[in-house]
Amino acid sequence: MVDWQEDLITVEAAGTLDGLFVERVRRSPDALAYRNFDKAGKDWRDYSWRDTARCVARWRAALAGEDLDAQQPGLGLL
Repeated sequence: MVDWQEDLITVEAAGTLDGLFVERVRRSPDALAYRNFDKAGKDWRDYSWRDTARCVARWRAALAGEDLDAQQPGLGLL
């Protein structure tokens, strides 16, 4: 069993949803963020907040290179 420690981030500290994510990565980069079952390997894969931040950074870079218009229907949901 993994030890759980309460480390709440206040609305004031986070400010925004992306601020919440950045603050969580800053506070506990090596803590478990989530687990995913790998069907091919037939086991669970752990992802830290640092791993997740790297993935988010790759997605941000890829999306920044696209010609996306925020006024297009459906893009406001992103």
